[in-house]
Amino acid sequence: MALAMATKGSSTMNEYFTKMKGLADDMASADKRIEDDELIAYILTGLNDPEYDSIVTGVSNRTQPISIGELYTLLIFGNAIRN
Repeated sequence: MALAMATKGSSTMNEYFTKMKGLADDMASADKRIEDDELIAYILTGLNDPEYDSIVTGVSNRTQPISIGELYTLLIFGNAIRN
């Protein structure tokens, strides 16, 4: 499955999110829709750079679910703060 193998690599966060949402949309159009929490797990797994470890840990340890939009904002602003 392409989602499981996808990583951010050298892509910008916007490019990475667009790619991941596109892959999820492709699956949905093939009647294999995945839930947002699954997509979030794939997105977090693809952030295999240590600079994202604290964000991945924080999101993974939340008691309240996070939305795709909230995750995007957190990663964009988190990245802006680090740079």
